[in-house]
Amino acid sequence: MKNQMTRNAFLYKLLVGTVVLIVVQDSLQAETITFDGFDTANEFGPNGVIIGSTHSGSPSSTATDIAGAPGEVRFTTNVSTGGSGLYGHFLAASYNPSVQAKSIYTIAYSLELRDPDLGSRSDGATTGFQMVLRQNGKYFYGPNYDPDDSLSGYKAFNGTAVESSFLENDGTPFGVIAGSHPDFSVSGSEIEFAVATASGTASSVITPVRVGDLRNFSFTLSVPEPSSFGILSLVLVGMNFRRRKKPATV
Repeated sequence: MKNQMTRNAFLYKLLVGTVVLIVVQDSLQAETITFDGFDTANEFGPNGVIIGSTHSGSPSSTATDIAGAPGEVRFTTNVSTGGSGLYGHFLAASYNPSVQAKSIYTIAYSLELRDPDLGSRSDGATTGFQMVLRQNGKYFYGPNYDPDDSLSGYKAFNGTAVESSFLENDGTPFGVIAGSHPDFSVSGSEIEFAVATASGTASSVITPVRVGDLRNFSFTLSVPEPSSFGILSLVLVGMNFRRRKKPATV
């Protein structure tokens, strides 16, 4: 009888250990949340937010649908003086790790860009695009993309970004603070996502500046997948605890 009890106890602990290993493995898996920049629930607004600019006056950036091309947007910067600036067009959708109780592992992004002014730009401007996050009123700069002005069509960009891929803006158009990143953990606050347009212009700028055309923009968050064995493991641990606490018979 004693040997049987010992064997049962061993098998029980082995079962508990196996379940724990499965739970750990399961927690390392991830589910994905995809945001489509041209979905009506997620699409970004027509007016950009000034993140940083040295243009005087009232600079602005707009996003407008390209006539006859559904799902394609043209970004234009309106400036009256020389300088540089970064303007963010934020999606209507956002993600809050603390509310969702799920951290962000990675952000996979995909987009296609086209330079509307092939070859030498007639307005003399330098332009580009950048992924930007906003959290707690701070802007964080991520991967940047430059349309190829030698191509007549679109150029595809895709990749994967992590928390350290983003650096906090220092208040200047393109400066960053080394080592300062957004918080992707479960204690992090709401995160907003933007496509930012960058433009640098000379004093003899021709306005507006056609920064570029965008299509097929989307990004996917990789977050922890709920453990399918979580409840089972808690039950087994609870049974084990109760078994240990059971008073001895006299």
